Amino acid sequence: MTVSPRKSSLTPKTMAVFKEDKKGIQKPASFEEAIELTGFGIFNILLMILIVPSLWAIHFESSIMSFVFPVAQCDLNLTLQHKGILNATPYIGMMLSCFFWGILCDKYGRRKTILAAFFTSFCLTLISSISMNFPMLVVLKFLGGFISNGPATTMPAYICEMHSTRYRSKMQIFIGMVYSIGNISIPLMASIILPIKFHRTFFDNFIILNSWNLFILASSLSSLIAGVGFIFMPESPKFYMSKGQNEKALKVFRTMFKLNHRNTTYPITQLVDERTLNNNDMQDKEKNCKDSHKNNFLLLIKNPYLKNLLIVCLMNICIMLSVNTLRLWLPQIFQAIHENEIKNNATSSSICDLLEIIKQASNEENLSTTCSVNNDNNLAVYLRSMVIGMVAFVGYVSAMFIINRFEKKKIILTCGLTAGTFVICLFLSPNTETILALSSLSLALTNLCVDVIITIVVVIFPTSIRASALSVISIFGKFGSITGNLVFPFLLQTGCIPPFLLLGCLLIGAVVLSTILPNTDTKSIT
Repeated sequence: MTVSPRKSSLTPKTMAVFKEDKKGIQKPASFEEAIELTGFGIFNILLMILIVPSLWAIHFESSIMSFVFPVAQCDLNLTLQHKGILNATPYIGMMLSCFFWGILCDKYGRRKTILAAFFTSFCLTLISSISMNFPMLVVLKFLGGFISNGPATTMPAYICEMHSTRYRSKMQIFIGMVYSIGNISIPLMASIILPIKFHRTFFDNFIILNSWNLFILASSLSSLIAGVGFIFMPESPKFYMSKGQNEKALKVFRTMFKLNHRNTTYPITQLVDERTLNNNDMQDKEKNCKDSHKNNFLLLIKNPYLKNLLIVCLMNICIMLSVNTLRLWLPQIFQAIHENEIKNNATSSSICDLLEIIKQASNEENLSTTCSVNNDNNLAVYLRSMVIGMVAFVGYVSAMFIINRFEKKKIILTCGLTAGTFVICLFLSPNTETILALSSLSLALTNLCVDVIITIVVVIFPTSIRASALSVISIFGKFGSITGNLVFPFLLQTGCIPPFLLLGCLLIGAVVLSTILPNTDTKSIT
């Protein structure tokens, strides 16, 4: 497919690139002018294709264990606390590695960081697939989380820096769509692999493989595909420009332009030297400290960035605690629905009854004596999980058409308040249908809030500290995910209302904070 350059896509600001000074020399173009001129075409489509396995690899690392629990519960003797620990462990690794990856990303570039992380993640997942006990799995999930956070931290910056302002918000929505499709692919893959009656032993029972081991093994393929794909992708031109390597940046722009416009010459021959710009105090500090990552961090915790950093970090704690706790415990709830329907001849029960079933099934005495898992004819367990992903996908598709028509902060507030209310109402759910409807809508709306928040973050922090800012924000988000999954088993012991009341109130409080963030709808990244 040939994508022709469209004159209407060039704004008056971009057309100024072609103006010459009195000596007939073309004026240097800024990053925004240069990236806008590349347009949107074959290059961007290829990048979008690569984004799919890349984001799935990140998502699988933190999500697949929630589908392993119901099947491996007896093999690994998992209690409620064990399940909470395994859900939280990848996030502990991610949290401890957040700033580490941010430093590597800002120093060595987005592409190299992503490449190293994906290939290492592939190897760790292969080893995880032969795990035979709880301690071994905890260690490997920690390491997997530590490594997978590299691309999780770097990918948003890389994707935004490969698109102009007019496409940036839509690409963030596309990222959300990919994650939501990932939420469909995980239960789909689980429905194919986990019901298989598979049991093999190797080396005199030194290695024992069951269907859930195969499930973990299959999830490693996304990391391998993503790693191979990024071998052929260029570095971010914005990163090159921030390092003063304008010739390399121009080469990337020319490649993008050639793929998108076919047989035409990229008209820009000069780029501004971002290192020597001294229009404001921020750029003077960047010039003086150059590659000093210590000073980059110090810039984050000083005005004008400190206030916004604190607000977004607090928001991220509350949102991630709510969304990742609910998301990772839903497969266990759906399995309880399945077992209850078999026991009571397909009679629906309230969510409070289902939580009681989960508590009894994970009791240590039951695990040691009468532990059993009913995986027969349990397709409904995975179908309900697929519905969660499908609803989120529909939400992202709808958002692509409205995100540039409404103020981003209003989108966050509206979606977040609605989602929080739905979560609180979950404890009133009288049947399976209500549980599925409220949980799917609340997760879809919350995920949309998260992606809109990221589009704000990439604008309010400049390139040289953006990856570090995203890392700090991510640290707080991971802390929320860890706290939620460790606390949730204990909240279940206290009753039916406290878990959902806490998750819903935190979500509502987080989106209310968004009202004091700056409006970035008409601003460009710097």
